[in-house]
Amino acid sequence: MEIRHLQYFKQVCEDRNLSKAAKNLFITQQGLSHAIQTLERELNVSLFLRNKNGVTPTAAATYLLSETEEVLTLFDALKEKMSAMSKAASGKVTLSLTIGAMSYFAPKLVGEFHERHPQIELRLIENPDMLCDESVLNGKADIACTTGPIDGDMIEWLPLFSDSVMIMMRKDNPLAMRDTLSFDDLKSEDFILPPVEFKWHNIIIDRCRDVGFEPSISYSIGDLHAMFRIIAENGGVGFVHNNLAETFRERMIALIPLLPDEKLYWRLGLARKKGSKLSSAAQLVAGYISEISAGREPSP
Repeated sequence: MEIRHLQYFKQVCEDRNLSKAAKNLFITQQGLSHAIQTLERELNVSLFLRNKNGVTPTAAATYLLSETEEVLTLFDALKEKMSAMSKAASGKVTLSLTIGAMSYFAPKLVGEFHERHPQIELRLIENPDMLCDESVLNGKADIACTTGPIDGDMIEWLPLFSDSVMIMMRKDNPLAMRDTLSFDDLKSEDFILPPVEFKWHNIIIDRCRDVGFEPSISYSIGDLHAMFRIIAENGGVGFVHNNLAETFRERMIALIPLLPDEKLYWRLGLARKKGSKLSSAAQLVAGYISEISAGREPSP
C-alpha cells in the first residue's frame, strides 16, 4: 500500500466523482482508477459503488477514510519534521542505485535535491540489485535503492512502487501478434537475461521451471540498450519493466505485456542494514526519494 493511493482515495471520497478527483489530483482518470483498483485488491474490499452521478463510498470506504486521515496526518507531520531536519543536516551520503532506478532518480537527485540541500555531498553508485543489497550490508553505501525480494533478517526495506513486466522481441516473431504473453508461451524462445548479479536472473529461470521447462539462455547482459540491439539483430526475448519499455519501442521491436504474475513484478524500494542508524543527511535523501516516488503515476 502506498501513501499516494490513500491520498487519491481520500480525494475520491471528497469529490464523489472520479473525473473531478483526477482533475484535482492532476493525474489522468485512468491512472486514478488503476490506483483505486489496486487499493481494493490489496484490501480485498469494494470501496465505491458506481452510479450515473459518480461514486458512493461503501461502508468499508467510510471506515478506511477515518483511518486514512490519521495516517495522512502522521505523514504530513513526518514531512514537517524532515523539513526541519533539512535546515541543519549536512555531510556525505553514499546511495547505491540498481540499474533502472538510476535513470529514474538520478536527474532529480543531482538537480532539485542538490538545490534544496547544497550542504549535502551525495555520491551515487549504480550497481546490479544484488550488489546494492551487499553494499548496505558491508557499509559501502548508507542506503540503497534496490529491487525485491530482500533478506528481511538482514535488511530493513521500505517499498516505493512496483511495475509490470513487458516482453521485448522482434516484430517478425509470431508471438509479437499476441496481446499478452505468459511464460508457457516462451518455451521455444532464446532468452536474453541479466547476469547472475541481478535478482531477475534467477527469478525468471525459477518461473520457467515452475511452468515446466528449462529456459534456453543465449546471452547474459545487464545493459538494456545492448539487449535491445541484440534482439533487433538476432532475435530472442528479453524482459523490461513498463516504466522503461517505451524507451525501446521502435519499428523492429515489439513490446508485449506479460500476463499479471505475482512472482515477477519489478518492485523497487529503499534498503538499509538492519539496526543501522541513518545520519540526518541520509534520512533526507531517503525522504526525498520517497517523496518523488509518492507522486509517480501508476502504470496502466
